Amino acid sequence: MKHIEVEWVDANILHGWQASLEDCDLAESKESGYLIHEDKEKIIIARGYSRHGLYNSPMAIPRGCIKSIKELRSR
Repeated sequence: MKHIEVEWVDANILHGWQASLEDCDLAESKESGYLIHEDKEKIIIARGYSRHGLYNSPMAIPRGCIKSIKELRSR
């Protein structure tokens, strides 16, 4: 399986009353994991997987939010 690093933008929220909207911007996120699945609308990565077909912490990321995908080298 490919080990990748994904950069994407996500929703962001400020809690409570705000005098300014200056800090209300999109959250820039970065995560690494194993590419489990990809299709036209999303990719799914997981932090780990086992030989028994189990995945640790799978995450779906919408393709429209992805800024970059970089394959990481195996050691």
